[in-house]
Amino acid sequence: MSLKQTLDFVNEANRFKSHISFSSGGYVLNCKGVLGMVSFFSQSRTFEEIQLIIDGADAEEANKVLESILFTCSAPSLRT
Repeated sequence: MSLKQTLDFVNEANRFKSHISFSSGGYVLNCKGVLGMVSFFSQSRTFEEIQLIIDGADAEEANKVLESILFTCSAPSLRT
């Protein structure tokens, strides 16, 4: 995920009230913070799978928007 794609993802994630996180390799990351996201994706090549976790009232809408961003970039395999 490029820096621009990461910033776009974080900006979109922050539009929603749901808790949004990634889980991979025993790590769980809040997707609404730029620094953590940049760090996570700079190391994500070592993770085989990244799970997107969305929990809240607007989770369905958030999932649609955020998955569309993820699938347009060359992210590792993703399970929602």
